[in-house]
Amino acid sequence: MRSFLLVSFLFSPLVAQQFCPNDGYLADSGLQCFDWIKGFKGDFEAAKKACVKSGGQMASIHEMGDNFALGSFGLDPLWLGGQDTHNNGTWTWVDGKRFDYTAWAAGEPSNIAGRNCLQGDPVTETWRAASCDEQRNVVCEYKFTPPTIPTNPPKCWDNFCYKFGNALVDWATAEKNCQAMKGHLASIHSKNDEYNIQMLAESVGIDQFWIGATISMSDQPVWSDGSAFNYTNWDANMAPTHETGRCVQDDLVNWFNMPCSYTAQTLCEIPASQM
Repeated sequence: MRSFLLVSFLFSPLVAQQFCPNDGYLADSGLQCFDWIKGFKGDFEAAKKACVKSGGQMASIHEMGDNFALGSFGLDPLWLGGQDTHNNGTWTWVDGKRFDYTAWAAGEPSNIAGRNCLQGDPVTETWRAASCDEQRNVVCEYKFTPPTIPTNPPKCWDNFCYKFGNALVDWATAEKNCQAMKGHLASIHSKNDEYNIQMLAESVGIDQFWIGATISMSDQPVWSDGSAFNYTNWDANMAPTHETGRCVQDDLVNWFNMPCSYTAQTLCEIPASQM
């Protein structure tokens, strides 16, 4: 067990929480914002042009977490950027991305001639095929570049130094960055470790970060530094399986596994002898 003393941690606060402009909805990837155009109503083509004019494009949805964005935008159906252009049951996104996730309502898509544009229902968070001539608002997608987080100096105790990174990155990049400092993403081995690392994160304004755990294809957790996996703090509602994501984040309460391509802060653990 490592013994941590945090009372002297008086370094400059970081601003890690990220928000989209105009109260938009931040995608789970951290790289896009979803928003509607308040006061707009038009057909599918007009909606497409309105998104482009506002600096974005019609939204494409690729996972359940992003589909929840629908619930943020009123009560009436909204245009999404999906089309069955040839009315043959083949749906595509106008941004050219893969149509790799669906949230169709029961009985949808209807495959009725003339209903080949995609709408999302904010109330049920489901999709339906609709006539492209309907007059609706639209969900647009905008590129979001997370601001760089100021560098903070490492803090050392009990033969290890802990340092947060200065950007939101995917898990592999986070681990690579830690290895470049002759360390690894942090491993946690006791309630005391967990408590003190969470206190450290809170003291610098960080509320979610990568740790060194990954989930193997046989659903066994391992630490990137090779240490024993002798303590866990999983979210009670999220069993750690590789199918829901192989990389692990800490959110100041629990651990939860996420796709490794998502972005978050980095907490590196570096032997004091390497500093």
